[in-house]
Amino acid sequence: MESPLNFLRVNYAFRAAVVPAGDHTVEMAFVLPSVDSARTMASAGSGLLLLLIVGAFAAAFKGRGRVEPVS
Repeated sequence: MESPLNFLRVNYAFRAAVVPAGDHTVEMAFVLPSVDSARTMASAGSGLLLLLIVGAFAAAFKGRGRVEPVS
């Protein structure tokens, strides 16, 4: 059964939780929604950059190997 706890600030670096006696698992997670959106934007930017590079190579090598007749 999960129940949220109130964490106490012990000092600058540590936090504490009052937990009753017995076996317990205390999990602390610090999740920022901005990290997920930044990861999405970075992935989209990397994908666009990859498409740009592939397009540049395709444009550079397009037409190589053709022999045009001299008039």
